[in-house]
Amino acid sequence: MPRSLPVRLTTSQEKQLQQMAAQLGVSPEEFLATLVGEKLREESFPHIEFRTRGGSRDAYLQGHRLAVWEIARITRDLDGEPPLCADYLHLPLHLVEAALSYANAYPDEIQALIEEVEAITVEDLKRLIPSLIVYEG
Repeated sequence: MPRSLPVRLTTSQEKQLQQMAAQLGVSPEEFLATLVGEKLREESFPHIEFRTRGGSRDAYLQGHRLAVWEIARITRDLDGEPPLCADYLHLPLHLVEAALSYANAYPDEIQALIEEVEAITVEDLKRLIPSLIVYEG
């Protein structure tokens, strides 16, 4: 059962929390709980950090533009071989393994993101990018 804990914030911290929560369409209290949960995960999974993408917060490889779901998908497409993924992405193997460790701990979260991306159609992309030219070969 969720529990309330008293938290002391400076005025500027509270304002920033409110702004960030509004961007995600949640209450400041919900966003604060999200941040605490993310920080606890970051402490458990070195090399993983959370960033805002669109209207959600996703796990990324720290210091890189790659989301954990992307590394998991690429590894899957390379026959589940982390060394092949590391080679393909020009990353040290330990970073790919860190992302896969997170993905294995939170498979539903990562699979949902993969499915979301795989459901995007060419028509969806054309609506988002009207100047898109599709070459078929």
